[in-house]
Amino acid sequence: SMQMACKMYMARAHLSRGEYETAIELFREILRSLEERPVDAFLGLPVLPAAWIGSSLASSLAELGTFEEAEARARAAIQQAEASEQPDSIMWAYRGLGVVALLRGQADEAVRVFERVLGLCRTHDLDAYVSRTMAAVCGGTSNARP
Repeated sequence: SMQMACKMYMARAHLSRGEYETAIELFREILRSLEERPVDAFLGLPVLPAAWIGSSLASSLAELGTFEEAEARARAAIQQAEASEQPDSIMWAYRGLGVVALLRGQADEAVRVFERVLGLCRTHDLDAYVSRTMAAVCGGTSNARP
C-alpha cells in the first residue's frame, strides 16, 4: 500500500503540473491494481483510494476534453465515496465532478457541485479545503449565466 500511495501522489503531482497524459496513465494503472482489492479498502490512507483516484482521473480527463469518460469516472467516484460514508472521500469525489462541469463549460452545474463541497467542508471541519473550494465557486460563478 505504500507503493500505491507513492504512485497516487506522483500522479497528483503530474496533474498539478499540467502533465495530464502522464497523470492519466498513472491513475489508470493504480485503478487496475485496486481491482484486486475490496472497493471500500482505505489501505491505511486518509481517503478512499478508489474515490480519490477516480476523482483525480476525472479531472485529468476533463483537462484534455474527454468529458464523457471524465463525468462517468467522477460519478463512479461519488458512488464509492458515498458508500464509504467518509467525508474527505465524499468531498474529493464531488470536487472531481465540479471540475469536470467547470471545464466542460457547465458553470451553473459546477457552482452547484462546489457549493455542496463547501457545505461538506464546513459540516465536517475540512478547513484545509475551504479556500480552494471557495475559489472554485467563484470561478464557476464568474462564468455562470446571469
